[in-house]
Amino acid sequence: MKRFTYELKRMAWLLLMLVCAHGTTVAQKVGDTFTADKLKYCVLNELEVEVCGHVDDRWDATGEVIIPETVEAAVWNRNYTVTTIGIYAFYGRSGLTEINIPNSVTTIEDSAFYGCSGLTAINIPNSVTTIEDSAFYGCSGLRAINIPNSVTTIENSAFYGCSGLKTLYFHSINPPTIHQNYFGYDFHPQTFYVPQEAVATYQATVPYNQYDIRGMDETTGIGEVETTEVPQSGNIYDLNGRLVRTEGNLQALPKGIYILNGKKVVR
Repeated sequence: MKRFTYELKRMAWLLLMLVCAHGTTVAQKVGDTFTADKLKYCVLNELEVEVCGHVDDRWDATGEVIIPETVEAAVWNRNYTVTTIGIYAFYGRSGLTEINIPNSVTTIEDSAFYGCSGLTAINIPNSVTTIEDSAFYGCSGLRAINIPNSVTTIENSAFYGCSGLKTLYFHSINPPTIHQNYFGYDFHPQTFYVPQEAVATYQATVPYNQYDIRGMDETTGIGEVETTEVPQSGNIYDLNGRLVRTEGNLQALPKGIYILNGKKVVR
């Protein structure tokens, strides 16, 4: 009997060691979190995660943040695809100036970049389908945004309080559904650039018909270039809204298309 008890305990111990050695490869449950490169990720399913915050609430993202397409959960020895920027992921991070989102992301959730007033450049990849409520609320540093043709829905107050935003580029021939109060009551961008063949469609669609709709050549990304004579004052931005020069002189910049005082200019 003692021999049997000993063998039973030994087997139990070996089983425990086996679990400890290999348990980290077991898929985690929905909602579990892990960290990698100062970002916190939340498990959505066996294959996907969302960016849901930072290593701790005291870490204030500054400068440029690059979100990877895939991320390793070292603690579980698993790789996941990043598909979502989660609710409040970068809430109030005013020191954040640029965010690079991978092509794996399909949704930018509620208030993901709420209050990121220092944000001057954001790339929305051609994989995102939905920009949720208040996603960029109060991002007053943004000057221009490209909305890729994958986006079908822009929800309430998505760009509320983006007081510096003057130009939007919509790349879909079908106007995305825009919910109420998307820019706020006291702010409206000056110009929407859309595919040339879709100008009439946008002009006939609410609420796009409230704005100055202009055509752009999708093969070059060039809209109606308004001038090549550049004023001597004003910040210069690239087509992603990134500030590239603080004075209106293009001569020191590479040849290309820029935004100055809300207008596209050619170098």
